[in-house]
Amino acid sequence: MKLIKCPRCDLNYIQENEKLCKVCQRELKGSQVEDEMELCSVCNAAPALPGRDVCLSCLKEMASGGSDTDNDETPTVVDESTIGLNSVSTMDEIIPQIHEDIPETEFGDIESELSLESVIEDEENEDDDDSQVADTYAPYLEVLNRYHEMPVVIAEYGIPTGRGISQLGTDGEVDSGHFSESEQGDYLIDCYDDIIAAGSAGSCLSSWQDEWHKRTWNTLYAIDRDRSVYWSDYQTSGQFFGLLAFDPGEEESVCSVDGQPDEWSAADIVHETEELTLSLKYDEKFIYLYAQGEDLDAAATPLYIPIDLTPNSGSTHSEDPALDFERACDFLIVIDGEDDSRVLVQERYEALMSTYGMEYYLRDAYVNTPEVDSPTFKPIYMAVTLQDVVPSEDKRTPSGEKAETGALHYGNADPAAEDYDSLADFCFSDDGVEIRIPWQLLNFSDPSQMLIHDDYYSCYGVENLQIESLYFGLATNGAQPIALSEVPLEGWGNDVTWHERLKPAYSALKAHWTEEGDSHAQ
Repeated sequence: MKLIKCPRCDLNYIQENEKLCKVCQRELKGSQVEDEMELCSVCNAAPALPGRDVCLSCLKEMASGGSDTDNDETPTVVDESTIGLNSVSTMDEIIPQIHEDIPETEFGDIESELSLESVIEDEENEDDDDSQVADTYAPYLEVLNRYHEMPVVIAEYGIPTGRGISQLGTDGEVDSGHFSESEQGDYLIDCYDDIIAAGSAGSCLSSWQDEWHKRTWNTLYAIDRDRSVYWSDYQTSGQFFGLLAFDPGEEESVCSVDGQPDEWSAADIVHETEELTLSLKYDEKFIYLYAQGEDLDAAATPLYIPIDLTPNSGSTHSEDPALDFERACDFLIVIDGEDDSRVLVQERYEALMSTYGMEYYLRDAYVNTPEVDSPTFKPIYMAVTLQDVVPSEDKRTPSGEKAETGALHYGNADPAAEDYDSLADFCFSDDGVEIRIPWQLLNFSDPSQMLIHDDYYSCYGVENLQIESLYFGLATNGAQPIALSEVPLEGWGNDVTWHERLKPAYSALKAHWTEEGDSHAQ
């Protein structure tokens, strides 16, 4: 059976017993035509060249006479019985004939125009800095616009300002997440300029506002999906693509974490020792802590804040750092200078191990379960890649990539400050340190109802457990043991408070677009 061109569009190939191609059939029936990439009619694998029915490789072969259907060579006959196949009807391969003579140089021109590598190479040659990694986004946009004859609109681009990371960038690409609000503006401007420079007809920024209901694949297992709209999960990057932020509080947040503890009062104190006090507040996004002492130099003195969260696990001893606690603790906040502060988790309560043990630790956590009272406190990681695109043959190498989300970032988190850093987790004051911890980092699945993760190994996964209080301690050294005080907790249910705030990226884009418009007007 032969292949012929559709008599209506004179573009797509059909069998000779067919009247119209599938595209024309859908159009005549009034169905919406899907914008699909046309494949080569010969190999049916590579994209066909614009205005042609074949890909570049097949076009070269046919022009050179390598696939001439008029040859008299006898095809190789395969004995189907020897390979266990039943006899089936066969159809001779029909190769469309190329009647025009194509100069050999034209192939090079076509290949050059559609080659991503060539575009990247051109950009690298234009760049005087040999150490800079090639940008892959701009070349991609250039190839996309070169391929299509119709106007190209980039329908969605954005940069998240959440604390979490959903994917690590490679080959010069940026990570998906953990950008400050200032960095968001810089990257959005770069993306927009690349889009316009590539010849695109326009673009749509995603998005105008943050969206608390959004979910991200690597934190989805850790939250109550039906309740995500009632709190702001700073660990989920997908919630923070907006230029407009929704911060907790009717007019302002309860704490700014800026090293200026004006918002703290004696009523906020939840734990005291002879030398130190620990104050606490919380809202729909963070638990805020203020560790203070009259002669405390928090920038030079390591601080330890143990937390007892769940009654079903925890340890009264930590091997590293060497500490003892009056209660079995699940988390340990360590403030040790600007560059080496983090939250540690007792290994029984490590979410990553219980969920992705094989991908990241090469062990089945439910076969070799951590001890309930294990003294090992570990850094907190989040999944960013479950496995390599091409899995390693070395079974001793973990297939997934992870990022230490428990590492604490130093800076000023006050949006009104000149040195504002939206990613700041803690900031030193004259007599202590202010800290803010996102709820999910402490294994809360729904803080609006004070739901936490129950013991993973008793429940075989994440199950909710409601608590009415937790316990906090505070110490500057290994004084044994560290006392803890109970802190009552009360959720807010469905009564959520928020206020709107424009991120720095809004002003940066507005200024850039205004400047661009003025230049075009001139």
